[in-house]
Amino acid sequence: MKLVPIATMTLAACLSCPALAARIAKTPWTGSNATALNKSTKAEVAKFLDTIGGSVGTPAALLPNNIQQFKWIDLAGDGKCELVLTLNGGPNFTSLGIFWQNSKGDFHSQSLPGGINLKPESST
Repeated sequence: MKLVPIATMTLAACLSCPALAARIAKTPWTGSNATALNKSTKAEVAKFLDTIGGSVGTPAALLPNNIQQFKWIDLAGDGKCELVLTLNGGPNFTSLGIFWQNSKGDFHSQSLPGGINLKPESST
């Protein structure tokens, strides 16, 4: 009996991912929107990246658990945010991905091998 509400919630969450991925694409990547963008889930970010990369429904599709950390950050200090994330591509392989949007609204990316912790270190 309890499986029906859980299955319904899971189905609703899966069906809303494309809409939430579209929300990420349509939201201006500015400092004023960084807080809202940073509330996205790993599933939403993965679906967004798959959508812009054309890998939705393919074996190359990014899985949410491949995303270790992500954050929209104004790297250049120009009021525009970039999506910075660490991706786990397999055993002993992590990469840093940076995604940005140009003035035309097109998305671009750069990937750097190696990893980084996006969370601030605590001062002790």
